[in-house]
Amino acid sequence: SLACTRCEAGLKPADIGECVQCGGGDIYPIILTMLIAFMLLVGIYRINDKADTASGTRSVLLVVIAGGQMVTIFQQLTVFASIRLQWASPFDNLLDFLSLFAFNL
Repeated sequence: SLACTRCEAGLKPADIGECVQCGGGDIYPIILTMLIAFMLLVGIYRINDKADTASGTRSVLLVVIAGGQMVTIFQQLTVFASIRLQWASPFDNLLDFLSLFAFNL
């Protein structure tokens, strides 16, 4: 059950059902994913930057659309923060960061 897998702060559930100390490497997958996404965006920008200058308006349009989609994703992820669940540490930290972009209407 969900109650059986809950651990105190600084601990995480292990395979055998006990709580073990969280390691410093638990947040590295999220940081690595963010870095890869950033490098991918920089790569796409560089490819568009070297393209024909007559298509410059398309580059601006691409950046505006990508920015709009990023804001939409941030808004959708902040909905998870409103669900009354105790999220695991890396995802909980991500939700705390994304709450900066939430519009509380």
